[in-house]
Amino acid sequence: MNDFAIVSSKIDEEGMELWRIFYRDYKNKPEDLPRDTSLQRAYADWLLKGNKVGTGEGIFFFDGERIR
Repeated sequence: MNDFAIVSSKIDEEGMELWRIFYRDYKNKPEDLPRDTSLQRAYADWLLKGNKVGTGEGIFFFDGERIR
C-alpha cells in the first residue's frame, strides 16, 4: 500500500467492488457472504460490525532501480 500514491477514495454504499473478494455481486446481507478464505471471513466480519466498503484509486510509480 505504501508503494501507491492515493489519487481518490470514497465509501462505496452499494458494495460494487466486493466481487473482487467474494467473486460475485454483493446483493445480500454480510452474513450470507461466502467464507471460504481468511480474507473473505475477515471482510465479512468487518461488514457485520457495521463498517462500510471503501474504494479508491492510486498510482504506482515504477522505479526500475528498486527491482534489481
